[in-house]
Amino acid sequence: MTNVDRHSALRDHARRFGVERSAGVVAALRSATDRLKRNANVRLTLEVLMLDLPHP
Repeated sequence: MTNVDRHSALRDHARRFGVERSAGVVAALRSATDRLKRNANVRLTLEVLMLDLPHP
């Protein structure tokens, strides 16, 4: 589901981001979610998430 008004911008972002980088973001988000479900410290979890996100 996408915002029709932003379709071309979203397509451009998707091209630049790529599949591998997108998969890395999803993996980092899932890991952070799992940590939070196990009652990890929110602030530390978010800091680790920022470090785990793929860099350009």
